[in-house]
Amino acid sequence: MNSTPQFYQESNSTENTNLIIAIALNTIIAFVLGYLYSMVTTVNPFIYLNFLAALGSGMIIHRLTMEVFKILKIRSKILRVAFVAATGFIVWVLQWLGTMQYLFNDSFLTPADYLISFEWLVDTESFFANIELLFTDGYYELFGIKVDGPVLLIIWLLELIILIGYPVLIMMKQVVKPYSDKFNHWYPTLRLEKQFRVVTGAQNFVHELYSNPVEKIKDLSAGRGNSYSIVEIHYEAREDFQYLSMLNITYDKEKNSQECEVVINNLKISNEAAKQLLDTYDHEKV
Repeated sequence: MNSTPQFYQESNSTENTNLIIAIALNTIIAFVLGYLYSMVTTVNPFIYLNFLAALGSGMIIHRLTMEVFKILKIRSKILRVAFVAATGFIVWVLQWLGTMQYLFNDSFLTPADYLISFEWLVDTESFFANIELLFTDGYYELFGIKVDGPVLLIIWLLELIILIGYPVLIMMKQVVKPYSDKFNHWYPTLRLEKQFRVVTGAQNFVHELYSNPVEKIKDLSAGRGNSYSIVEIHYEAREDFQYLSMLNITYDKEKNSQECEVVINNLKISNEAAKQLLDTYDHEKV
């Protein structure tokens, strides 16, 4: 192996059929969320709840699109980010259609009404005229004061930023799982059951680990109950290389919370080293 630590790199390749299916599924997600988001914005009496609705929608976008990406094997971060950003924007636009349908008809927004509002996607002149009307006259009150004009515009833009920004930010930080292009599936992940000491000085540690992963892992002392590290082996026996990840786990008893920090992400190791580690330690598939 090269003396410089090597890590897994995504191939950025995606099958065209899967890409088309992903576009279709994300569009369906956007249509459903657009309706639910419209329901919240039209029935809630407090404008600040719109921000919570935007955040909740952003969380759902991230969660559902991640499942789509996993199933359809989307292996490009640029594509994943573009998908969630586009989905967030579509939800924002469709929410506008539903909201306007409710405001101008003064009736409960049924799924049928929501579908009828799609006519504004074709009649863009009426769509923007209605937006201008809402901008000028407002349709919310905050502490008894009508919200319109620039203040309302800021609120709209903040909702858009939350809808797009939250899932994009999470997607950018998402830990990538190795994929076998040769066998067309994700590497199975096997977690060693032993808990090791917390890894510090990761930059130096990773060089030592790369040069001799088996001995370096064996040399690690046991972790403490509330502070330890875990080792994961991404293992496909038929591949030329395997990958190793380490995570520091810290448990805060007072806050009853657990923090997980990825300190080594998909370090390339030999088949022999991976097999020795799996033979040495009990492990489970995760």
